[in-house]
Amino acid sequence: MKIERNDLKDQEIQFTITASADDITNAKDQALEFLGKEINVPGFRKGKAPAKEIRSRVGELRLLQEAIEILVDLGYRQVLTENKELFPLVEPRIDIKDEDSLIAEESQFVFDLIITNRPEVT
Repeated sequence: MKIERNDLKDQEIQFTITASADDITNAKDQALEFLGKEINVPGFRKGKAPAKEIRSRVGELRLLQEAIEILVDLGYRQVLTENKELFPLVEPRIDIKDEDSLIAEESQFVFDLIITNRPEVT
């Protein structure tokens, strides 16, 4: 994932995160694995159904929603790991630039995390 930082006013910091095609593929695979453990497919033990069956049961939209959650979580973790000085006061605001990029199987997925950092006390 590629991360760009932009300091805003009032202790807010905007991180623009770009997930590559490999990141998207990995997130979709993780989403399939997670959803496979959550649903029951007749004829298969829980968590052992093939990906094709899981996809047909949950639908592509649910799979994409789960993949987006995984990508946002990974991006947020990477931001916190790389920026040790951050002390977020609240959950970050998330601004997805183009949701259709995942549906269209494009090579990247871009979103913003806007974090309100703890102010410096003097």
